[in-house]
Amino acid sequence: VHKHGAKLLASMVNGMDDRDDPNNLVALEAMTSLSKLLEHLEERDVQAMLLHIAIRIRPFFDSEQPDLRRSSIVLFGNLTKFSEGDCEAFFEQILNGLVTLLLHLQDPKPEVVRACKFALRMCGPNMGCEGLCDMFLNHLREDRSLHYGEFMNNVCKHL
Repeated sequence: VHKHGAKLLASMVNGMDDRDDPNNLVALEAMTSLSKLLEHLEERDVQAMLLHIAIRIRPFFDSEQPDLRRSSIVLFGNLTKFSEGDCEAFFEQILNGLVTLLLHLQDPKPEVVRACKFALRMCGPNMGCEGLCDMFLNHLREDRSLHYGEFMNNVCKHL
């Protein structure tokens, strides 16, 4: 994986751009596989593609297909691990996706809710607000139910 990481990464990104895939099955597999591969890739390879990947997966956050929503949101959360070198540009992507991620905390599909909790916990440290980060880490645990209205009131106080 280390030897061919850049090529693998490019292939996965190209899979997300496949226009001949009306049901987005290739995109789904590409996002799911990329989430699994990230930990094995060289950080510099991922950072070089970080912004492109984040922009490319963003439309899938609102897909009608729950698997696409879940996979894209999990991948976004996993990408935050690589955002240190390109923090400003990725921070903008976090802000662009924040409302959607917060809204999907009420998604009818539990797997999408779990993905959003994960992504927001991962994004928290990159947001520059310790109070918001602490809220995400404490209230968005997978094993914990969420009082959405109260949570959103508290989030708004930090924004």
